[in-house]
Amino acid sequence: MTSTLESSCHPVEEQRARWERKRCRTAKELVETEQQYLEQLGLVATYFVAILKAKGTLKPADQEAIFGCLESICSASRTLLFHLEGGRLGLGLEGFCHQLVLYVCYAENLEKAQSTLERQVRKNKPFSRFKKLQESRPEFGGLCLEQLLPLPLQRLSQYRHLLKDLVGNTHPESSDFKQLTGVLKSVSEAYHRVQEISRCRENTNQMRRVQKLLKGQKTQILAPGRWFLREGWLTVVPPKGEELQRCMFFLFSDILLVTKPCHPLHPWNAHKFACQAVLPLRQGTVQKVFGHTQSQGGLLSVSFPHTTLLLMSCNQEDFHEWHQTLSTAVRSTTCGSMTLYLFCIASIEDLTLHTSLPMFLGGEMPPVEHFHVIFLQTITSCELHILCPELLPLLHLNVVTKVLGPFNHYHFSLLFFRFPLQEVIIYQGNILLFNPN
Repeated sequence: MTSTLESSCHPVEEQRARWERKRCRTAKELVETEQQYLEQLGLVATYFVAILKAKGTLKPADQEAIFGCLESICSASRTLLFHLEGGRLGLGLEGFCHQLVLYVCYAENLEKAQSTLERQVRKNKPFSRFKKLQESRPEFGGLCLEQLLPLPLQRLSQYRHLLKDLVGNTHPESSDFKQLTGVLKSVSEAYHRVQEISRCRENTNQMRRVQKLLKGQKTQILAPGRWFLREGWLTVVPPKGEELQRCMFFLFSDILLVTKPCHPLHPWNAHKFACQAVLPLRQGTVQKVFGHTQSQGGLLSVSFPHTTLLLMSCNQEDFHEWHQTLSTAVRSTTCGSMTLYLFCIASIEDLTLHTSLPMFLGGEMPPVEHFHVIFLQTITSCELHILCPELLPLLHLNVVTKVLGPFNHYHFSLLFFRFPLQEVIIYQGNILLFNPN
């Protein structure tokens, strides 16, 4: 009997030993990578920031624009490394959480930093010579300043990855489990905020690029809440047997822009597009005319109150992507009058609809393509995972996540969503309120 009990305990002890070994490896990796990170940050702080302040090669405003709060980030990293090397993992990481706002501020300033640096290299010859001289030092290992400036944001992603491993290999009854979980939550929030800043910046750049491609300034692309989705060539099939027209389409979250290329011999508009129509998606519908099978492309019918476009593509993959993106965009612009379907999964491998949802919907389950948002619950984090992030700007979605604490090794969240005509509260996988106004 005793031997049976001992044999049943051994697997548990072995598993805990494996967790501890993985935890030690992750902690060691955190220290080593922090040392490398601080060393590279120190190159910028020592050979650029400090010397430029002394030399006065750059105006204070330009220097602040390029380097921002990099010195403060370097100081925070130095303090963190001091605690990590001293074996005070939890204390060091908890203190570091208070400095995460620096990474968000740095992300907000990065585009300005890069544009200011580019301008100074082009116009400020003393600074350009100084930059080349510093980058030629052996300490830089061939890296240039442009490659070193994004380091803090790259490191933030590494922090999140390493902390996930630490929490995942820490026993829930361990003394620092709650502390590490709190640190992971703070780092993940900062990381997602930085990702959102990057996504918004990329979207703005895309819209500015499209604006420059258009002939004239009559059509204004930049607008609050507008998101760039895709662009590409499609053939417009005329309704009365006229000649086929190949047009460039730009799809945004609220409009479809139809353009045609300017004459290739035009003196200054040869590489631009003339706007033919701006079609509001809220008034549109999308249907496949043909292309339901794995054929060579297909034909889409995009209907608006005063016009209908027949759009053809000979590429099956391109046709499918246009149909999917257009359909989603049109549905999402009218989401105020649509039913919103939500479901939860325990893991990527185990896709399980929550049992209360079919009853809530009167026993009818909509087709899979109608699901817009997926929640992922794991035993290591309480984060909200959007599996289709490209749909976020279409859903007008605001998320407030509040951690309620661990329960049976799971971290449940209270999630509140506000849509144009719906409010949804989800608690521990249950729909508590679905209240159309």
